[in-house]
Amino acid sequence: MTRLTACLLAAFLTLAAIPAQANWLDTLKDAAKEVTDSAVEALKDAEGEAPTTTGDPGEQGANPSGTAKPASPKAPTSGTVATPAAPTAAKPAAVTLNGNNDPTLVKAAQAELQRLGYKVGVDGAYGPNTKKAITAFQASHSLTADGNVSPDLVSALKAAPTPMGTATSEKNEMAAEKKAEPAAAPEKKAAAAPAPQQKAEPAATPAKAADYDRFYQYEGSSKQMQGAWLIIRDKAEPIRFYGEIRGDELITQQDLRSLTLAPGASADLRELVMGPFRKTDSYTPPSIVILRFDGEEITARNISNGGSAKQTFQAKGPEVTKLLNHLQDGNNFDYRIEHFDPFISPKEWATFHAPPPSIAAAKQAEKDKQAAAMAAEKAEQEKKAAYAGTLTPEAKMAYEQCNQNYAAENFYDCQCIAQNLEKYMGPQIDSSADYWKKRIAGYEGAIETNNASTKLTAERKAQLEKGIRQQIERAKGELAKIEDRANWDKSLQKSMVQGAQLQLYKDPACKVGEGMREKEYKACLASASPNILKGKTPEEFCSCSAKTAAELWLASTEAYSSKVAVGIPVKARTQCRN
Repeated sequence: MTRLTACLLAAFLTLAAIPAQANWLDTLKDAAKEVTDSAVEALKDAEGEAPTTTGDPGEQGANPSGTAKPASPKAPTSGTVATPAAPTAAKPAAVTLNGNNDPTLVKAAQAELQRLGYKVGVDGAYGPNTKKAITAFQASHSLTADGNVSPDLVSALKAAPTPMGTATSEKNEMAAEKKAEPAAAPEKKAAAAPAPQQKAEPAATPAKAADYDRFYQYEGSSKQMQGAWLIIRDKAEPIRFYGEIRGDELITQQDLRSLTLAPGASADLRELVMGPFRKTDSYTPPSIVILRFDGEEITARNISNGGSAKQTFQAKGPEVTKLLNHLQDGNNFDYRIEHFDPFISPKEWATFHAPPPSIAAAKQAEKDKQAAAMAAEKAEQEKKAAYAGTLTPEAKMAYEQCNQNYAAENFYDCQCIAQNLEKYMGPQIDSSADYWKKRIAGYEGAIETNNASTKLTAERKAQLEKGIRQQIERAKGELAKIEDRANWDKSLQKSMVQGAQLQLYKDPACKVGEGMREKEYKACLASASPNILKGKTPEEFCSCSAKTAAELWLASTEAYSSKVAVGIPVKARTQCRN
């Protein structure tokens, strides 16, 4: 650039020294040509180090941004010759807008362009790719397609919704390029004409019709949220709408962490939260959320009173109840946020797209189905509790234990277990009593053996007999407890019931085959392979296996266990395979 400046200065000094009577016009032309040639050479030499400009890289005669415009040549004082026009080859390019030289603003624009699917880097450097993407965006949004960065451009980019895929932005670029073709290039138009199929492409995005925001009743366990209807705007940019409706009260929230500062604004979020956004009356006017629908308008006022990153707004009144009814019918509403500086917030109305009533109906049907299942389960539990109240304490315990155990409940009839328990309680009592009787007899036999021994002293025999007598007394106490059934404690009762159940679960009388049949059919279908079907379809083979497994289970004299769960299906499949 130093060389170019020197050339220009020398040329103009030469012009100033030309005598008035000389043919200065011819000399001026020669000087202008020399200046032009020198400028071109200087630009070529500086091309590798010169910053990117708004001009097309292919335009060899364009000056970089910031080049000083040469002064017009001074006309001679004598003569009436008109001042010649400045040489067109040396005319500098237009000065680049300030936004293109602002890395922060350029980077913000690049980030939004990339979000919208344009292929640009996010480095804060304004180059040809960035200009091309901006031009394409502007052309597709009916903006002045100058390709320049500005705060208004960044706001427009942020207001644009994120496309469902990158195809949209690529089509926009293609459309913009096509629109920007010079009119004086008939050969280009002729070449582009045989591609009519591209004209119909932009209309291929009907998926948006199924796009809607969320509106549903709270379904969690928090007591504070019970009865609230949630409205969530998922697609809004740059602010995400979230609200709760409880009767005639509306509560909305905005999370400052999801917002973007306006171009040129610089602030620490923590300072904002603890400062201007801390209280309702901390700035004027206070921020509000406005909702409108069917001629109604709701104003939710900022009620935030702490240093939270979430701002809370509240509205209360009959209009809120109308809004709830409006949403339940599948209708939309518009909203906007006002006085939310220094953050970027939509200046225009944003729309909350309520889900179609069919979606709500399907979800409600599922909830009704679940509620019906829960009601049926509750009724069944009440029925079981009523039946348990008619049983003896031991039979009731056996019945409840059967219903609480997955294997017992699915492979046995629990009522049958309760009704047949007594048949095994007698033998269990006798077995337990015999155990202690044998222990007592063994202790007494030991006393006799010790007393008859010639190797023990009388003193030692007395010590041994005293200890053994204590064991006898303890055994007699346990025997007495067993025989006194009316006064059994919970521990002894449970032990006796479990002992009786172990025998009852082996008895085929209370076994049911349906549980085994369903279990084996599902397991067989999940594992059946062609080499074991023997000409049968999987359904035919597994039906045979399931039926056989149920029959084997009903005839078994074993209690259900992991060994039985594996052994019976193996036997059943073997029989069906042969």
